[in-house]
Amino acid sequence: MRTMRLLFALAFGVLLSVTVLSPPPPSIASRQSPAQLMPVVESPCTGVASTTVSNDTIARCELVTVATEVELACPRRRVHVVFVQPALVPEAKWMNETSVRALMKLASRSDALDIRAGVVHYGASGDPEAVKRVVDLTADLTAVSPWLSVPIRSAYHGASRAAENAALETVDMLREGRSALGQNTPPPVEIVIFFIAIKPIDPNIPPMVTSAAAILRRAGATLIVGCPSLLPGACDTPREIAERGLYAEPRDPDRLPLLLSGELDRADTAPRVSELSLIQSLPPILEYVPASASEPPVSIQRTITGTNLVWAWSAPTFSPPYTVTFDARPIIEGTGAIEGALALIDTDGNGRHLPAAGAPFTVSGVCVTPAPTLPTPTPAPTNTTPPTATAAPTRAPSPIHLPVVLRESCSPGTQRLDAILLIDTSSSMSDPTTSGRTKLRAAVEAVRVFLDQLHFDLGDQAAIIAFNREAQLLQGLTPDRAALDRALDAIQVAEQTCIVCGVSVADEELASPHRDADNVPVMILLTDGKSNPRPASEAVDRARVAKDRGVIIFTIGLGEELDEAALIEIASGRGYFYRTPDAEDLARIYASIAVTIPCSTSAYWGGR
Repeated sequence: MRTMRLLFALAFGVLLSVTVLSPPPPSIASRQSPAQLMPVVESPCTGVASTTVSNDTIARCELVTVATEVELACPRRRVHVVFVQPALVPEAKWMNETSVRALMKLASRSDALDIRAGVVHYGASGDPEAVKRVVDLTADLTAVSPWLSVPIRSAYHGASRAAENAALETVDMLREGRSALGQNTPPPVEIVIFFIAIKPIDPNIPPMVTSAAAILRRAGATLIVGCPSLLPGACDTPREIAERGLYAEPRDPDRLPLLLSGELDRADTAPRVSELSLIQSLPPILEYVPASASEPPVSIQRTITGTNLVWAWSAPTFSPPYTVTFDARPIIEGTGAIEGALALIDTDGNGRHLPAAGAPFTVSGVCVTPAPTLPTPTPAPTNTTPPTATAAPTRAPSPIHLPVVLRESCSPGTQRLDAILLIDTSSSMSDPTTSGRTKLRAAVEAVRVFLDQLHFDLGDQAAIIAFNREAQLLQGLTPDRAALDRALDAIQVAEQTCIVCGVSVADEELASPHRDADNVPVMILLTDGKSNPRPASEAVDRARVAKDRGVIIFTIGLGEELDEAALIEIASGRGYFYRTPDAEDLARIYASIAVTIPCSTSAYWGGR
C-alpha cells in the first residue's frame, strides 16, 4: 500500500543515515533523504513544517514539549464558467433556479478548483439583438448570483442574431480571462452554460443558434445547453447542438447542475496529497516520553544517533494547519536540535521531500532537591532520676520504593478487534463511481477487503450497520464471515443520512454481551453526505461518549458535500479521518485502516 511504502521510505532513509555518535547529532539534511527512495518526478504539491519547543534551556529533571505545525498546499486548476441567458423565455423560473443551483455547485468546488464565473444577457425586449456583459469573470461568486435571475415573462426574445452576438461576447470574455493569467500558468478549463429556446414559427433562428454553438466550440469552450421551454419544437435545435449529452430542460430540474458537476470532475486534474509522513528526530541527549503524543506515531525507531518518530496520514487536508505535540525527557547534558522532514506522494504518484525547520535547545544543570529545614533543638531537661525503663514499641515499617523495569511491547497486528462497520446507505450512494459501478457497491467491496485482513479464527469479530433515515444492525458482532457477507448482500438504500443513528447503534452493540472484553473496540464510519435530518453535532456528542469508554473511531468522508469538521471531531484524532473524492479509493483506505489500528491501553502496565 502507498501508506506503507511512504512509511518504509522514510524509515529506511533514516536508518541508512546511522553514523558514529558524536554530539551534536548530524542534520537530517546531511543524511540520505527519504525523497531519494520516492518517485523521481517532483510533485507540484508542497508543505511547511515548523517545530518549536516549550523551553530552549532545560534542566536534567525537566520535560520539554515539542510542537510541529504542518501545512500543505497544492496548485488548483483554473476554471472559467460563463452563464449566457436570454432576457425573454417561457420558462424563466426554471432557468433562474437551475442557474443558481449550478452556481452553488461551483461554490462547493472552490476549495479544489480556482473558479471564476461571469454572466452575459442577450435579446432584451427594447433591443432584441442587444447583448450585455453584466458580470465579468470574477472569483467572488456571491457577486454573480443576483444577475442569474431574469424577469419571468412568457415570451421569446425573437431575435435571429442575438444568440450569435452573445456567443461572440462570451468568447471575448473568455479570451480576456486567459490573457490575465501568467505565462507559465496552464490554460483554464472553459465552460459555457448557454440557455436558448427556439421560436417554432421563426425559420431564421435555428441557423444562428447552430452558428453560436460553433463559435464557442472553435474557441475551445465546453458547451452545456439549457432549453427553458416546454413547447413543442422549441427545444429541437438546442438539443441538436448539444454534444456528449450536455443538454437539460425543465422536465429534469436536477440535470444541468449534475452535468456541470461532471465537467468539474473532468477539470479537477490537479494533483492532491494522497500520502504524507512526518519524521521528527530526537538527538541522543533526549528520549521520547511514551504515550505523550497528541496523536500516536506509527513508528518509533531508536538508533545510535537518537530516536526517530514517524507519523503517516492518508489523503490529508491540513487546512488550517495541523499540529502534532509530544514530550521528551533529557538523558544527559549537552546541546542539540530536534529536526525533521516531510515526505509526500500526490495523486499522480509523484513525490516530494521537504526539510522541517529545526528547534535548537540546551540541557544544562541537574535539579537539586532543597535540603529540609532542621527544627530548632530543644534544651536538654534538668537531670532527674530516670524512671524504670519500659520496652520500646516495635517500630512500624516504612514503605520501600523499588525501581521497576518494564519490557513492554505491542504489535498492532496481534491485537484482536471488535470492529463495527457503519455504512451510509442513503440514496446518493447509488451514484456511479469513475468505473461506472455505484458508490455503494464500491463501499461494500472495500468492507470485504477490510474483513479479509481480520483473523476470525484467532478471536476477531465484526458487525455490519447500515444507516440512512435510521440505523439497522444487519449483523451483530460475530466471527462468522459468511454471516457478515450475507449482511453486506442485504443492504438497501433509502433517503437521508442519520449519522448519530448509526453511531448510537454501534456503541450499543459494543456494550452488548456480544462484545469480547479482551478485544480492541473499533468503529469505522463511512458517509458521502451531510447529516440529516438530525444535526451532526448529535453524532459528535454520541461519539464522545463512546470514545470516553475506550472505543477507537475512524471516519471516512466520500465526495465533496460533507460535514468534514464533524467527521474529524467524531474520529479519535485527525489522523483517524480519511477523505476521498472517489469511491474507487475506498478499498485502499479500508486496507490501510486494518493495519494501523493502535494497541489498546490494556496492553500497557497501569493502562497507560
